[in-house]
Amino acid sequence: MLLGDMVDMAIRRHANELCFVDITQKKRFNFRQFGERIYRLANGLLSIGIKKGDRVAILQGNCHQYLETLFAIFKVGAIAVPLNIRLSGQEIAYQINDSEANTLIIGESYLELLKSIKSDLKTVKFYICFEKPIEGMRYYEDLIKNNPATNPEVDLREDDPFMIQYTSGTTGVPKGAVLTHKGAVSMAYDYMVHYGFYPRDKLLYVFPYFHVAVLIPITCFWGGGVNVTLRGFNPQEIAEVIQNEKINCCPLVPTMAYFLFSIPNIEKYDFSSIRGSVFGAFPLSETIAKKSMEIFPGGIAQSYGCAETTATVLLYNETREKIEAENYKTITSCGKEMMGVQVRIVDDEDVDVPVGEVGEIIVKGDRVMKEYWKRPRETAEALRGGWFHTGDLARMDEQGYVYIVDRKKDMIKTGGENVYPVEVENVIQSHPAVMFVGVIGTPDEKWGEVPMAVVQLKPGIKPSEELKKEIIEHCRARLAHYKAPKKVVFAETMPMTAAGKVLKRELRKIYSGK
Repeated sequence: MLLGDMVDMAIRRHANELCFVDITQKKRFNFRQFGERIYRLANGLLSIGIKKGDRVAILQGNCHQYLETLFAIFKVGAIAVPLNIRLSGQEIAYQINDSEANTLIIGESYLELLKSIKSDLKTVKFYICFEKPIEGMRYYEDLIKNNPATNPEVDLREDDPFMIQYTSGTTGVPKGAVLTHKGAVSMAYDYMVHYGFYPRDKLLYVFPYFHVAVLIPITCFWGGGVNVTLRGFNPQEIAEVIQNEKINCCPLVPTMAYFLFSIPNIEKYDFSSIRGSVFGAFPLSETIAKKSMEIFPGGIAQSYGCAETTATVLLYNETREKIEAENYKTITSCGKEMMGVQVRIVDDEDVDVPVGEVGEIIVKGDRVMKEYWKRPRETAEALRGGWFHTGDLARMDEQGYVYIVDRKKDMIKTGGENVYPVEVENVIQSHPAVMFVGVIGTPDEKWGEVPMAVVQLKPGIKPSEELKKEIIEHCRARLAHYKAPKKVVFAETMPMTAAGKVLKRELRKIYSGK
């Protein structure tokens, strides 16, 4: 099966049922209407010369047109290159040039940014604007209006790429992970089984569509569910939409959950329609897990993956059972391997480590990326032995639950001991004054490296030397002393990825000169 086949199947089975709700644009579509727009756009892309294998870059916030565009790209056999709207102009130009995209489909909000980088774009021939006619660009709605609503015939294979997903660059220059139709369908099957999407289910998707997790709304579409989206992340608006639209599932990252759960009088909202919420991006703290179960009593699912693959899932019923039994250990894990993959924890020689010991997560299965775009050396290293090496450190317990420890490159070596920043961050995060934290290693003449905590305080909390000492003592009371930060610095804001992770690479540049 191909991604385009999933589109066709959903349209045939659910033609007159509600398909998409765009809250920001106040638009609603049934599957037949949405499908006609997809087919017309696909034929429009073919009509201007876009063909199988061409890379099509997209720069836009969440909207119904974004999902239409992805499906149309899949239908014509082109390769989508979703661009992170939070990147600088130089970073966006790099990804467009690196992918050799010949088409850029762009939102009106980003036209000024385009002006600043257009002379640097080496491969783009076709420019398309989503919202309105622009001189020198094609208009998105004209491509839909002026082309037939017939299913385009393009010869595609399961191993053909459908997307180049750039890594977040947390450890260096972003690399383009080439994902295939076969891998995407494999992921969709797993999402369908593990998250349980059903016809007419409502999914509120507030992750950015440029993230690889866009396969969640694609799966919802395939299953006959209703995709609901907002242009930006507004916690108050999200709470209102969950209540008013009777949302069944709302994926979040822990950072989003923190802001959602902090809105005034959250208890007044009716979240009884929520069957469960899906968490990802980084380990879920016990505090957020407990609060999530209070707000969304149906359950939470925790998953682990990256741009190159998905790997593990902790199911709704598992979190419910553990919390009811007041056993909070398991809910801080990212679960067990998904049905379509194999997961191992190995040492530097790729030998499985004993149960409970820390090693690198490696993954094997259809959904693992095909390659890094134009990077044969990095591809060979990452896929050595037929297994994808994630660069993430974890341990696995005797029941097969995986617990993320940290990025391999983020590990701090102090006086011969290994310190995993996530462990320290979880302790600091539990301090009532702390909103966000990143722990990095800084050079030390005596110990080689020592941990430093960069902290963003909650609104209204004033930084002080006393508070720094208090945070350090908070850690020393809960961790081995060598793990506690030797220094705490306060930051007004933290550099973050689109998935809500603190960019430690940027912290190291600012605070340790690395």
